[in-house]
This record gives sequence, structure tokens and C-alpha cells, in this order.
Amino acid sequence: MNVHKRCEKYVPRLCGIDHTERLGRIYLKVNYKDMTLFVHVKEAKNLVPMDPNGLADPYVKLKLTGDNEKSRKLKTKVIKASLNPEWNETFTIDVNAEDESKRLMIEMWDWDRASRDDFMGALSFGVSEIIKRPVDCWFRLLSREEGEFYSIPCSEETSNLFSSYDSKCMTSPNDWSGHNLEEIRIQSKQDTLRISDFKFLRILGRGSFGKVSKNAREKEY
Repeated sequence: MNVHKRCEKYVPRLCGIDHTERLGRIYLKVNYKDMTLFVHVKEAKNLVPMDPNGLADPYVKLKLTGDNEKSRKLKTKVIKASLNPEWNETFTIDVNAEDESKRLMIEMWDWDRASRDDFMGALSFGVSEIIKRPVDCWFRLLSREEGEFYSIPCSEETSNLFSSYDSKCMTSPNDWSGHNLEEIRIQSKQDTLRISDFKFLRILGRGSFGKVSKNAREKEY
């Protein structure tokens, strides 16, 4: 990305950012204790718009794969008109030895009043994996097929990057490293090329598009 030198500190560096994070991300904390899974659904960011107003009404569904017990099929409240929803809801799921081979499926859906709800993304964890190692971080939302078998953590560096960028965006214009508005205007004028900066040499050709002329800059920097 090409930006002015004076503006570099206000633009996030995109090197290393995962461009495949197309469906957004979700923050989850999942751990196991005393034959119980504790799932904290904190928030999501950068979700895909699903409604005509450019927003979505997201909610999260949780269940164990292959489980028909309704008591173990849970969901969060619906957050209306948001692409960066915050739930901060915690759920508990009782498990037994037979459940260790199952996966905890987490899906995000867009609530619709007049039609079927729309799928927004998914991910899953092996119950045996959670028992060995709890998770507490951002995860990518995946397609339905990928989410059935995988969970992919987001890079911590990426999260820190956007946090730093957001804080800089809140900086007052008066704090821009000593650059006042008059300096910016002067620099802008110096960076702009005008027709008066060139000297006419000769006409190269004519056509329905008009004349093509050869010019040279009168002043070299």
C-alpha cells in the first residue's frame, strides 16, 4: 500500500494479515472441568452483511456433533443490526466418556423474521482436545464444510495490529507528529503535477480522440 510518509503511522501494516479471513472472527473461551464444558461466547467482528440494510442480526448456536439431546443444543441471544456483536454469554454442557470422541460445533446464523435464518460461519473443537488444552482467543469463522472439522485461531499479532490502529485513529488531528494543516497543504501542492509544469515539444498524432502531444517537464526535482 502506497501512502505518504507522514501518514504511515496511521495506516495498519498489512504484511502477514490473513487475507482468507472472509467471514469474520469470533472470540471464544472454552475449558473443561468436572465432566463439564464451559463455553464463553464473547464477541465477533468483521461479519459479512446479510440484510438489505448492510448489517446482520447474528446469534451463535452450540451443540455436540451427533447429539440429539435438545438440552445440549444451545444458542445466544440475537444481536440486532450489527456486524460487530457482543454477547458475553457463558454456557455449560455436561459430557461423559462417550462424548470425548465428539466435536463441539459452533455456528453463527443471521436471524430473519420472514424467512429461514442464514448461515454466517462455523468452527468446531474436538472434546478430547478441549479436555487436554482449553482455548481463549479469536478464531476465524469458516465455511460450513471446513467448520465441521476445524478451528483456526487468528494471529495474535493481527489482533494487536488492529488494536494499535484503532487507538491511533482516535488521536486528535493536532497530535499528528507536529504536522499542522498549513504544512500539509504546502506539501500537497508540491506533490501535485500541473499542465504548466510541462513544455510543449510537438504533436505526435491526431484522431477521433483528439491530439496526442509530446511534452517534457520544465523543472526536474
